[in-house]
Amino acid sequence: MTALYLVLVAGAACVLWSLSYAAASVSLLAGGLLLMAAAVVAFGVRRRLRPDRLTWRSAIVPAILVGATVTAWVTGVPLAWRWAASEASFNRLVATLPPLGPHQAATVPAHVGWYSVSFADVYPGGYVFTAAETDDMTDCGSGFAYLPHGPAAIELPGYEFVRIDGGWYQWACYS
Repeated sequence: MTALYLVLVAGAACVLWSLSYAAASVSLLAGGLLLMAAAVVAFGVRRRLRPDRLTWRSAIVPAILVGATVTAWVTGVPLAWRWAASEASFNRLVATLPPLGPHQAATVPAHVGWYSVSFADVYPGGYVFTAAETDDMTDCGSGFAYLPHGPAAIELPGYEFVRIDGGWYQWACYS
C-alpha cells in the first residue's frame, strides 16, 4: 500500500512541476498523469481483491491528493509559487542588463532563481528570457519577459504573452 502512495505522490509531483514552467512540459505532465492514473487503478484493484484490508481512510488519501493536484492545476499555483521564489532574482538581473534599445543579446547566468535560462535578448520594449527547459509543443521556445510598457511595445510575431505580475510576463512562441 505504501508503494501505491509513493507512486501517487511521485505522479502528483511530476504534474505540479510540469505546470511550473513558462509553458507546461507536456511530456512531464503526461508522465505524471500516467503515474497518478496507474496508482488510482491499482488502489481500485486492491480494493476489489482485498476489501478487508482497505478502510475509508486509506481511500480518502488518494482522493485528497488527486483533488489537491487538480485544484493547484486549475488555479495556477505551481507557476505562481515557482515564479514567486524566482522573481527577485529576475529583478536583480534586469537591473544589471544593458538599457532598453536596439535588439541585442545579453549575457545571463544559466540559472535565475528556480529557472534555467538559455539566453536573453534586449529589445526597445523590454527584456526576453528564453528558458532552457522549454515546452515540447512550442515551435520556438518559451520563457519570461520583462515588458514595462506591456506586450504591445515589443514586436515578436508568434509570441503569446500572459501577464504574471507588474511588468513580468510568461511567453510561448508558436510560429
